[in-house]
Amino acid sequence: MKLKSIHLLAALGLSLLLGVTACDGSSTSATTGSANEGGVRAKLTGVEYGRLVDIYAYRRVDPKNSDRLLASNRRPVLIEREVLINPDIRNEDLFASKLSQYRFLPYDPKTGHRELLILWDDQDATESESFKRALTHAKSGLKRLGSFSAFRTVGGNTVPPVLPYDSAIQLVFDRALGLDSEYFRANPTAVQVLRLAGNPDLVVPSQAYSPVNVRVLSKENGKRLIIDSEISGNEANGRNPNPFGLPLSRDSVQANLRIALPTAGVLAGVFRLSPDENGAFNGVGVRGEAALIRDFRVANASDDNAGGLRSVDKPELVAYKVMGLMAIDRSKRVLTINKRYANLVIRGRYPFVDGPLSKTSGLPLGPRAVPQGNAFQSGDMIFQDVPLANGEVVRVKAEVLRNLDIPVTEGDPKLAVGGGLPVARLEVSSISAFDSRGNEVFFTPNTLPLGADVEVKVHYHNTIKVQKGVTEVGDSSAGRLAEFMSFDPAPPRLDPVTRKPLAANEWIDPMASVALRFSKPMALETVNTEDNVVVANSYAPEMKWVRHVKVGNMTVIPSHKNDLYNDGTGVRLSMPMGLLHQKGSEESYFLHLIDGAKGPLDRGGRSLELSSGQQGEFARSFKFTMRKDADDNTIGNLLCRFNSPDEDGSSDQSNLTDYFGQFQVRDGRVYGVPTTRFSKVADGTTLPFVRPNPMFSRECEDSGKKVAACRRNPGCPLYQTPRNMFQIQGVWHGGISEPHVGDGCRLQMTYREDDLGLSHLEPIHFEIDVEQLHWSPFVPRTPSRVTFDIFDRYTLTLGTSEKRPDKRPVVVAGQQKCCGVDGNSFRSGLMTNFEANYLDGAARVDVVKDQMYTINPNNAFLSSTNETFVGYPKFQRTYTWRDRRYVGWNEKTQTPTGLGGAQKPGDPGNSDTTKDITSPFFPEFKPDADGYNAKQRDDFDGTQKEDHHPYALPLLVDFRVYPDDSSNGKVKGDNLFQLALVGPIPPAPGHGFYNPGFPWFRVHSTGGRDLQGVLQKVDPLNSTTAKGGWVDNSFLGRFKAPPGDDHLYWAQADFVRKTSVLTFGYRDLLMPAKNDVTGVVGWPGGADRNGLPNFASLDPELRPSEFAIIMRPSPEKLPEGTKVLVEYRGSESFLNDDKIYAGITPSAGMRAKDFGNLLNPNFACEQYRYAGSARVASQGVTAYKNKANKLVSTRTGVAPRFLNWRVTFINNTNVTPALVPYLDTFAVIYRLKKPHN
Repeated sequence: MKLKSIHLLAALGLSLLLGVTACDGSSTSATTGSANEGGVRAKLTGVEYGRLVDIYAYRRVDPKNSDRLLASNRRPVLIEREVLINPDIRNEDLFASKLSQYRFLPYDPKTGHRELLILWDDQDATESESFKRALTHAKSGLKRLGSFSAFRTVGGNTVPPVLPYDSAIQLVFDRALGLDSEYFRANPTAVQVLRLAGNPDLVVPSQAYSPVNVRVLSKENGKRLIIDSEISGNEANGRNPNPFGLPLSRDSVQANLRIALPTAGVLAGVFRLSPDENGAFNGVGVRGEAALIRDFRVANASDDNAGGLRSVDKPELVAYKVMGLMAIDRSKRVLTINKRYANLVIRGRYPFVDGPLSKTSGLPLGPRAVPQGNAFQSGDMIFQDVPLANGEVVRVKAEVLRNLDIPVTEGDPKLAVGGGLPVARLEVSSISAFDSRGNEVFFTPNTLPLGADVEVKVHYHNTIKVQKGVTEVGDSSAGRLAEFMSFDPAPPRLDPVTRKPLAANEWIDPMASVALRFSKPMALETVNTEDNVVVANSYAPEMKWVRHVKVGNMTVIPSHKNDLYNDGTGVRLSMPMGLLHQKGSEESYFLHLIDGAKGPLDRGGRSLELSSGQQGEFARSFKFTMRKDADDNTIGNLLCRFNSPDEDGSSDQSNLTDYFGQFQVRDGRVYGVPTTRFSKVADGTTLPFVRPNPMFSRECEDSGKKVAACRRNPGCPLYQTPRNMFQIQGVWHGGISEPHVGDGCRLQMTYREDDLGLSHLEPIHFEIDVEQLHWSPFVPRTPSRVTFDIFDRYTLTLGTSEKRPDKRPVVVAGQQKCCGVDGNSFRSGLMTNFEANYLDGAARVDVVKDQMYTINPNNAFLSSTNETFVGYPKFQRTYTWRDRRYVGWNEKTQTPTGLGGAQKPGDPGNSDTTKDITSPFFPEFKPDADGYNAKQRDDFDGTQKEDHHPYALPLLVDFRVYPDDSSNGKVKGDNLFQLALVGPIPPAPGHGFYNPGFPWFRVHSTGGRDLQGVLQKVDPLNSTTAKGGWVDNSFLGRFKAPPGDDHLYWAQADFVRKTSVLTFGYRDLLMPAKNDVTGVVGWPGGADRNGLPNFASLDPELRPSEFAIIMRPSPEKLPEGTKVLVEYRGSESFLNDDKIYAGITPSAGMRAKDFGNLLNPNFACEQYRYAGSARVASQGVTAYKNKANKLVSTRTGVAPRFLNWRVTFINNTNVTPALVPYLDTFAVIYRLKKPHN
């Protein structure tokens, strides 16, 4: 459309005039002196931003009537499309000031951006200059952005310029480029808007950049380029829509967006642009070509206006209804509309916006005189897309000025009352628009009873009290309220049998989605389908039940939200499997919507207002009912909203956490634990406090033993020699060298949680990643503590030990200090079979793989205990130790895997036991002074086969040091390790130095020369059995070392919190809302402990046959480099599966079988161990699956009745600060049926 033509044709009625401006406001022809003609290349002189609008003039209908207050004597006329204006322009009230110049028209989704009405007539001689000044003022004052490079500091500037995410950007050049908008449409890489994912100076462009979908508009033949990042409505014709704008920054510090303009390459021959004079602002584009660059930070929710441009009006709930245009009176601008059964009132500017009309002057009295108290923002809107013979479609639109069925004159006894008739007569602001040739196109009616289709946008007004607050004419009645929902598929408006009109909320298909529309684009990330725009069952007819932490979880129906039209003006809620329905029933459901700060917000952070003048939060509830002739839809669901750690169906008085693990709950989200790094030391300072106190043992329960004395006694140390260092004839001994020898070695050793001071009970010390290990050199060796050395090939693997080398304390009658040890625990050590020492089913990680290892004295450091340490080779990966996920279930044998500890307890002549360890899943009864005991029968029992959870199993460190390659220099192998011994210090009889008589904390095969001087090398790659080896020791001389001994190398372990794991309790899929919530006064479901739905009463043979999962955020929207993984497990039944967990009060003799196990996360963590040891019986148990649908049996077609799940959060620890993933919603939806015969 040639807008100059429109301008003149509207006044002169000419059929065609040549113009210079394209229909999108861009230039279409080249001009002389442009960079495109091969002359001087253009230079970028500025970058600025503003708001993209279309400009309208406020033209008089009666040229003689100059009053601007009377909207019925003015009509908006489009003057210029796609203009960048000052983002600070606001609505101005003509009634407050005669100098007012601007009003934003109601948002039209088809336009895709705002439309600014300049409140002057551009053609009238008395107003045209005012119009020009207002237009010039609007175009001035754009926000200028400084030059910035994210990865190169220029002039000390480290703060990037900030850009609202919904703004349009303007590039200004010193000369025209000679290129129109079509060029940039055909060549989208000419102007590149790129999300920064890395430094393109260090990584390839494909890793550094991800393109942002934008459109580029050329102005003044390319002297100005406008980058529009919000693409919706007609803007998206032939393009991919982008209703979201620019990508938000993840913090308030770093630039995250780059504009790159190629200065070399294929496009540079036409897109002639000079590089920046400052080399810091030249880089590479998305294809690696040379480019001029500018970097920015896109504002986010923590910035002003929630990261967007400031809102020019408040968002409102609206209904878009297709009605029928029956007639048009062009002279009076009156439309006759058939509402087509819609129970709505269409309202105009009079008397609700501009006030009633004066009885004397006929002029509106202004917003302060409106009969309802608070003026509305605008009248309702009418739209019609009129197709032309040439295929063009022209959108004609108008604001309703007056509903002729509603009195609008001051003093009228029925002022503002009425408008509810089936047919409405509406005076409107305009009745026409112009096609691309400048021809005027009018609203087009037809004479059929229903009229021609028009779309009517009706604004929701909850309460409209007029006539001094006595008469209510608002939309809060059930019939009108229902019109503001829409369903897909749409319900019939006539009863199929009686042919009587149906309300808009009746006969809803169970598979239908439900949608709401808003008056303008919303920030849909603020729409939460579990908290502020919610579908709920009949036990939550009011929003207050949804708000209740526990009731809301049981009554809200999980749903997906979708941008209804890819423009932010509507949200569709889709239930993945529909709504529960039994044929013949008319189940009721409710759609709840709240406003205020917790409700949906627009892109400028402005809240929705459902009730004018309402203080605080207001809720609106929309009821709808199922069509009773629809087929059965047997659907259940489980929901986690994470508004509290305790939101399941357990007692509202119990305050029990719904899951076990590492987490933080805040702002309606559950996060993994933030990354922390800490070190723990096992050395001469800490190891003396590792004491196997007899009170740890159930032996103390036995009568006749000195229990009281034992309780007072701190226990004897595990390591009798925490610093193995002794002197004979002035020479210090005690250090050992393996595995750092030159002839090859494979060595495995263990570290218990006690050795490193980790808790038995605190989840923060579980699922912890080992990031690095360090060793301590033997202190008194000469000539120095550490000498330089190089090992050519070195591999270090971390895993979890199958066994727990340890001493099991017992109370020995008559032994005053109660330091008795179960002799069978001396067999608790590692085995000679290296592979057998790894815990079955547990992960193992080569943290160092075939690397060269250099021992450099300069890298030695002092620990927190003031001991010297040296790092092993730098770990390439981390290892997760003490990981509950290693416990599994063999579905074929119905036995647990991933448990360790004693291997053959009770085996005559070969019985082994190990230390009992307290379980974090069972509360302590009368804990000892250090907070622990292991007296409960269901703790980790050292006398029972493989009864130790990975939380109680040692870290297994497996070294493979290959024989030295002399071509790279001769390895010295003279650095010695400082170590501790379980046995006494040498040379006392029975000392622990290389003594196989104590529990084997390490096993090895080590190369060296035998007594005959023959070299015995060890190939660690093929070494499968520990055989000891030939060792040349300063104290023992050259001797054949045994395969295993009690040695513990001093160590510093560096830990990183990278992984967090949450295990949830089991849920009953036949009674998903079963609960003990009794303290909620007035709740409709308060008397129903089985909850809604109750499939067990419908048919107890029903089982889940299909699952759908809702997780928010989706994986691609998680913080970069983080992960959230969910695993699912089923069980057909288990002991006490009908009893809801109510917590545990510690008592003597308590057992796991005594408690309710429904909703019990502790039982869920221990189910495999309990089932395998006959503590708590379970039937039909499955292994964990990475997809819920894998629980469905191919034989029966169904999954078990009970479901539990486990969530793993993995932080991104490769960036600073580390990024932490989260969930704000998790839901399981399932369909039920009977199993196959």
